[in-house]
Amino acid sequence: MRFAESSPNTREWMIRGYAIGLAVATIRPIMATFFAAALLQGHAPEPKEFFGTAFWIGFTLQTIAAEIWINYTKVDCRGSPGDASRKVAAAC
Repeated sequence: MRFAESSPNTREWMIRGYAIGLAVATIRPIMATFFAAALLQGHAPEPKEFFGTAFWIGFTLQTIAAEIWINYTKVDCRGSPGDASRKVAAAC
């Protein structure tokens, strides 16, 4: 039995956990963009000016992307005619 089949919600929580990891990595390019924009405008930026905003943008984008992916790839357990395979039935 695969790990993702051990609980109906395990797959969804694994995707959410992965999104948190990506969010941490997403904060850095957002900070770099803010720094570059500030330098182009002639401002001497401080990290504390941008970190809070970059943090929330990074986490919000990744959370939205994870939830869209979860809903887009969710298995329909009601037995639609096109999903009559054993794998779909086993996942429900």
